[in-house]
Amino acid sequence: MRATTHRTLGVAISGLILAAGLACAAPSAFAADAMADLKGKKIAAPSPQEDEALRTVLAGAQRPATDKARDAARHPLESLTFWGVRPGITVLEMFPGGGYWVRILAPYAAKSHGRYIATVSALTGDERDGAITERVAKFKAKF
Repeated sequence: MRATTHRTLGVAISGLILAAGLACAAPSAFAADAMADLKGKKIAAPSPQEDEALRTVLAGAQRPATDKARDAARHPLESLTFWGVRPGITVLEMFPGGGYWVRILAPYAAKSHGRYIATVSALTGDERDGAITERVAKFKAKF
């Protein structure tokens, strides 16, 4: 019964998030004007080399050698640029894990006058055995 309740609640919340996203995506007069202004103009993705603050954070002492070694496979500069991370942005990280991205995103947000928000949810079912409480406590102690 409990698992069914969580699953139903998860579906309901997912539906609300989807509905809110679709409502926000509805075209507006402002969006139509902005699109008209862009008509015929080329739009280029930002170059990863342009963000000096991100490059500085990636080379920073807050990142252990093990994180830097993983960069060859994870391509953080290119990935974060592709995902639209830029100075002053608010980043919401869902279920932060071991800290690889935290050690990049949190200092970057601080350096570029943005915000870093980490969030976890008890909707996973982990709250039954206290795992979520333990995970939050470990995260707070570490960061």
